[in-house]
Amino acid sequence: MALVSLCLCSCEEGDAEIMFSTVGNSDPDNMGVYYDSPDPCCIAKFYTVYAGAQSGELILKAKNVNNIYFDDPSEKYHIYYGETPDGQIDHDKLIYEEIGMTVTIIDHRKLKFEFKELSLDPDADYTFLMSGVGVKSNKGGKIRETGITVHRSNR
Repeated sequence: MALVSLCLCSCEEGDAEIMFSTVGNSDPDNMGVYYDSPDPCCIAKFYTVYAGAQSGELILKAKNVNNIYFDDPSEKYHIYYGETPDGQIDHDKLIYEEIGMTVTIIDHRKLKFEFKELSLDPDADYTFLMSGVGVKSNKGGKIRETGITVHRSNR
């Protein structure tokens, strides 16, 4: 019994390794960001971006690192790198086809979320789309990473 108590007490919730603040939001009534505490609580906190079916932009700025980059996207979930004007792979842009979103790294430490308008029926039952953005940084020889969950809905 003492061993079980010790294991439960030694589990501590930590902050996200990369901290963000909101520096731009084109529609605060329909989009925003939460800093969440997961369950179980011994997992690091993470961010959740929520957006309705409307178009808009949200910009987050890394507060504790100076150079962020994306975790490798998954084509399985229809997430792709963007392209530069000359047709090269743009590792600073991710395109999320299924949820109508593009995320771009600006000035090495900002994430710009661009949401396309979705044709979700506002009178239908609750419609919910979800994806995630993996963000990393190398600070002091240590790779830091933070997950950002993205929720879009018709409500």
